[in-house]
Amino acid sequence: MNNYSDILNYPHYELRYHERMSQLSRAAQFASFDALMGFKEEIKEEGRLTSSEVILSEEEITLLNKQLQELQTKDKIKIIYFIPDKTKNGGSYQNKEGILKKIDSITQEIIFTDKSKIKLRNIIQIEKE
Repeated sequence: MNNYSDILNYPHYELRYHERMSQLSRAAQFASFDALMGFKEEIKEEGRLTSSEVILSEEEITLLNKQLQELQTKDKIKIIYFIPDKTKNGGSYQNKEGILKKIDSITQEIIFTDKSKIKLRNIIQIEKE
């Protein structure tokens, strides 16, 4: 016979002062945890694509400088510019349409009426509308 045959048919012990834990609460105790904290974020960051910055030729730089000199306050313009990525090599190209407030030669920025600013060195194309 079995060594535990004398206690085999006893009822399961229940605490008098505590309710039985629900299955959901019990399962939450054993839920998986992130053993490698930040690993998922690292993989996501590594998979994020960036673009290389285009290096403009001397002719393209001359054309941009000429276009900048011809711009007037309150001109409606469209600019394509490069934003360097803060964590990886490369970056992304963005479009900005708006009304020119001023070109600040001290900070080397174009300032729009909505107070957004773009560094002149990041601009690759300007269109006056």
